[in-house]
Amino acid sequence: MSSTGPGNTYLDRVEVSDSEDLYWARTARPPWLTAQEAASRGGLQAREINIDAGWYQGCGFRIVVLDPDWDHEHASHITSDLGEFVTTLEGWMRLITERGELPKA
Repeated sequence: MSSTGPGNTYLDRVEVSDSEDLYWARTARPPWLTAQEAASRGGLQAREINIDAGWYQGCGFRIVVLDPDWDHEHASHITSDLGEFVTTLEGWMRLITERGELPKA
């Protein structure tokens, strides 16, 4: 779809895929640590961990933990049960943020 107006031109693009993102989050280093301090401590505080959760046609709900970047899938969980999806997502978030551990691959 494109629209024009006095002095304005913009394009809207609609993409169709087989997934619906429901949740996405990433960790960030604690604000009281500089990048150098976080790097010297190592561990998860020195890295950006991404969690992507959504609905995928043909397989159901899927949660993916990406570390150290979007090209590396560390762990994945697929279920058709909404309760299991929410419980797993909450558990993995707690594991990463409170315990400083990644879920088992």
